[in-house]
Amino acid sequence: MTTFPIYQADAFTNTLFRGNPAAVVPCKAFPPAKIMQAIAMENNLSETAFVVQRGESWDIRWFTPMVEIEFCGHATVASAHILRTELGAKFPLHLNAPIGALIVTHDESGYHLDAPAYRPRKIEITEAIQSAFPIEVEAAFAARDNIYIVTPNAQTVREFNPNFRKIAALGDHGVGLTAPGGHDGYDFTSRMFFPAIDLDEDPVTGSAHCALGPYWSGRLGKTQLTAHQASMRGGHLILNVSDARVVLTGQAVTYLRGEITVPN
Repeated sequence: MTTFPIYQADAFTNTLFRGNPAAVVPCKAFPPAKIMQAIAMENNLSETAFVVQRGESWDIRWFTPMVEIEFCGHATVASAHILRTELGAKFPLHLNAPIGALIVTHDESGYHLDAPAYRPRKIEITEAIQSAFPIEVEAAFAARDNIYIVTPNAQTVREFNPNFRKIAALGDHGVGLTAPGGHDGYDFTSRMFFPAIDLDEDPVTGSAHCALGPYWSGRLGKTQLTAHQASMRGGHLILNVSDARVVLTGQAVTYLRGEITVPN
C-alpha cells in the first residue's frame, strides 16, 4: 500500500464553500494512470490534480471522475494555493502540464494563472442548439473542446434550466452559456455544462475563460475583464487578455488536509 497526502481547496473564491473545489495530491512520482483515475472517482469532485516536483518546477496532471483532461484552470489555482501554503513552493510557480508550460504568480489580490488563449470561431446556430437552449440565442462559437451559446441578458444565464440530455448531444465535451454584464458590474456572466463527461454543471471553469476572455474582449473592446460564473456556488475571475495568452486571477481557500492509502 502507498500513502499520499491529500488536500482540498475552493478556487476562484475567498469564501469557503463557494467557488470550485478541487483535490490536490502531491506525489514523489505519478502513480499509474488507473490509480489516479480511481482516486479522482473516489473524490467525486470535478477535478483532482496530481503534482510532482521536478527540480525548480512541478509536473501537474488533472482527472475528472471519468477521464484525464489536458487543462483545468480551477484545479491549477487550487494546486498553486496548496503548494504555497502547505509545501512552501517558490513563486513564480512553473508547471509542466499536458497543455504546455503554465506559470502562476501570487500577490495580495490572489493567484495569477498565465494560460493559453483559445480563439473563438463562429458556428451555426443549429436546430439542436436551439432545442437545447430554448431562449434567445444571438450567436454561437467554438473554441478548443467546447462550444458556447451567447444570449443577450445575464439574467437569462442565471435562470436557465438546463436539459442535460439535449446538451450532452451537442458535443463530446463542454457547452457554455454566456451573456454580457451581470450583477455587481461584471463584464460578462457564464455557466458551463459537461454532461457528455458526466459532470452536469461545473461550478467555476478556469479553462473556459481562456475562450470566454478573448470572445468578450473582442466584443467589448477591453483587455481587462471581470467575470462571474453563475453556478449555485458561484465564482469570480479577473481576466487580462492578450493575443496569445489569458491571465486568470482568482483567490483560493483551503478546506481539507489529510492522507489517502491506495494499493501499489
